[in-house]
Amino acid sequence: MGKRLAYVVAVASPPPISGGGGTSTVFAPLPGAESDARNLTDLLVAEGVQTVVRTAPESTTRTGVLDELDSLVDSLHPGDLFVFTFAGHGWQLADDGGDEETDGLDEVLLLSDGALRDDRFGQLWKRVRSGVRVVCLVDACHSSSAMLGMRPRKGGPPVPTIAPRLAGGPSILVWAACQDSESAFEGAGTSGDVGALTDSFLDAWNAGARVTYSQLWEKTATTFATRFPKLVEFQHPAMRFSGPDASMLADAPFA
Repeated sequence: MGKRLAYVVAVASPPPISGGGGTSTVFAPLPGAESDARNLTDLLVAEGVQTVVRTAPESTTRTGVLDELDSLVDSLHPGDLFVFTFAGHGWQLADDGGDEETDGLDEVLLLSDGALRDDRFGQLWKRVRSGVRVVCLVDACHSSSAMLGMRPRKGGPPVPTIAPRLAGGPSILVWAACQDSESAFEGAGTSGDVGALTDSFLDAWNAGARVTYSQLWEKTATTFATRFPKLVEFQHPAMRFSGPDASMLADAPFA
């Protein structure tokens, strides 16, 4: 068995983001973000995954997070597992790389000192060796393609999108809180305010849906619809997969 590493990030209160023309968007604090990080950390540690947690503003800057991510993925070898989770605000900014043909927007995660664009994650995954498995759980607005540059259809039920590559590179599984055009919400969980996706995921896990990644996702999606019926019209969680080995979806989670 290869090594298993996780990098857990939560940012409850990012700075305002400039929208051009002298305007800016101010983001309300998310009291559930750090709860999500703690709960996911507890799960991963219990499964024997070596976990790094970053929730303090000084440890969740763009430079700090990227430097640590680069170092972690460079240490991975075939057979290893890497888990990345993010709880916080997501947003969309005008594309600055000319690669967003569909909507002209980059999906971004908001860290303690500004935005981390989806393009940077694309660069990160290119560093990962073939044969490595990557699992991402992103509980944020506009998050469906924040990890992968895959453009899903808008709305609809939370069905998986699978885009296997023929050869090379890591196998990457992403659970996202919503479609790119949507917002993600917090709700009341057993431990206080929590992200609706993370809460549904943890409920599914605790209910025993641990046989495969696909089973865990299916149970998460049905739990979300049951736990948060008022959200299902506005928030559609998404599962995305990209990589050479789709058999990963039949693996036991985090094993």
